[in-house]
Amino acid sequence: MSHTMVPPPSLEVCSFDWNSLLEAHLPSYIPFQIMVEVLSKKIFRSIVNEGAAISILSSTAWEAVGSPSLISIDSQISTFNRRPSQPLGILPQFPILLGGKIVCIDVMVVQGPLDFNMLLGRDYVYAMKAIVSSLFRVMHFPHNGNIVTIDQFSFITPNSCPTFQHTNSLGFPVVMVASSPQQINHVFTC
Repeated sequence: MSHTMVPPPSLEVCSFDWNSLLEAHLPSYIPFQIMVEVLSKKIFRSIVNEGAAISILSSTAWEAVGSPSLISIDSQISTFNRRPSQPLGILPQFPILLGGKIVCIDVMVVQGPLDFNMLLGRDYVYAMKAIVSSLFRVMHFPHNGNIVTIDQFSFITPNSCPTFQHTNSLGFPVVMVASSPQQINHVFTC
């Protein structure tokens, strides 16, 4: 199971078990990668990055979820190396499901060589009221009176997800989106 429901001592307290940590669970260069659900579709290779100012959906994943209507924008965004990119548009109040909790944020759809399907930035983390630990590879957030724990390791079990492997123009693997059952009151595990 990819999430556990534990009654918290307070909805304002999240803690990590430092006694169980002898060393970092994964190297720092490996992103915090999970699977979320949007519009009844699983989005694999979703990266949680608190350093990103905006949340991004790849144009490939946008097409796979049915190409919902975009609001056009005139501005460009700059990548980490200051290279400009013209987004295709914004998905306003786009619903994202994780651990039984749905939050709606504006998501920018971009075209180009991406090695992820979705990047969940600060706007997502704030909307979820989540605490993310890239050291422990977990995120905690309140939902229905409990603290939900999402463990990255439950999403990276080798060869257990029914996905389709593709590569982008730079040869990076990109996992396509898979359909989910209609019931969306829990997180799907791989």
